[in-house]
This record gives sequence, C-alpha cells and structure tokens, in this order.
Amino acid sequence: MNTNMYEKNDEASVPETHQEDDSVLQNTGGDDEKDRNEHSLPTPPPSAKRPKTDRHEAEVAPIEFSVSRKEPELFLKLRDDYTNGLTWSNHPRDLAITTYFDPKKELTLGGDFNIEGLRPVLREESPLDRFLLVDNVMRWYIFDQGSDRLRWINGEDLDECETNEEKADFIVCELGNLCVQPVSSDHHPAENRGLEDDIVPVEII
Repeated sequence: MNTNMYEKNDEASVPETHQEDDSVLQNTGGDDEKDRNEHSLPTPPPSAKRPKTDRHEAEVAPIEFSVSRKEPELFLKLRDDYTNGLTWSNHPRDLAITTYFDPKKELTLGGDFNIEGLRPVLREESPLDRFLLVDNVMRWYIFDQGSDRLRWINGEDLDECETNEEKADFIVCELGNLCVQPVSSDHHPAENRGLEDDIVPVEII
C-alpha cells in the first residue's frame, strides 16, 4: 500500500479547507440542514431485525420440534406414573435411538433381524444392558446388547395384560421365568420363518 499518496492528498486538502473557512461560516445554516438530514435518516423498521431472530429460532426450534415429532415413532412411550418407579428407563435419551433404531440410517437393529418397526420400550442399564422392544404388530422382544441376541417373547404369556404398561410390567417382573425364542435375520419363531417341521427352540432367560 502506497501510504505517501494518502499523505500528499491530506496535505493538499488542508489549504483548501482554510480557504473556504469564510464560506463555511456563512453557510452554517446549510450545514445544519445537512446535519439534520443525515441524523433524520429513517431508522430501519423493527422487522428489519427479524431475520437474525429467525435464524436463531431456526437453529433451536426445529431441534425441539424434530424430537417431539419423531420420538413417538421411534420408541413406545409409557405412562410416567408407571415408569417413575422403575429401574428401567423409558426416556428417549436412554434408549440408544440414534444407535439402533433411527430409520434414516442404513443399519438398524430392525434391519439386522428383518423386523419392521422394531423400537425400544425400556432399557435396563446394567452389566447386561438389556432392552425391551416391540415391532409394528406389537410383538415383544428382549435384546441383550452385550451378546447382540434378540429373543421373542411368546405372545401367549401376555394375553391377560391389557395395556402396554401391564405387558411391560409383567415382562420385567417375570424376566427370570419367561420362555423366549431366538430371532435371527432368516428366522422368526412367530412366523415359523426359516424353520422345518415347526420345531422352535425355547429358552429361559
């Protein structure tokens, strides 16, 4: 940058300013009018500041909306008066939704086992780290994260339960006595998929 040029221009402008001092004093009214015009420029209307607020809202609000809109599809919500007394959690932040059950992802637990709509109900945070799950037709499952084993809970065990809370309560309370059957990508005991002669292995949790 040529700073000398700016210095010369500044020096040349000084005499002209002094030469016009009389005219400046005589035209004070014009300058005052000019100053008033400059200070009286219309201020931007309040709406001109809205885009900043809108951008802020666009960063925050959609996150809350997205969660509230999608959560009911990604997990089975139980009543708070039931879950408050449980050691298992029904809160979406504890259910590993983005890890196992996000339909936008290419790999999901439901895709691994060829089960549509597989989603969490409860999660037991323990060394076993087990999940209670349901699918689109409300079949219930136990998923053991440590061993990656998915087991279907025979629907006959839940026939006397009317609500989802009653079914979840029965499963959690009877977990050590439940008869369950293993599920794989090519075998589902409820559909006799991938089995011969309807022979279904049964195990006790």
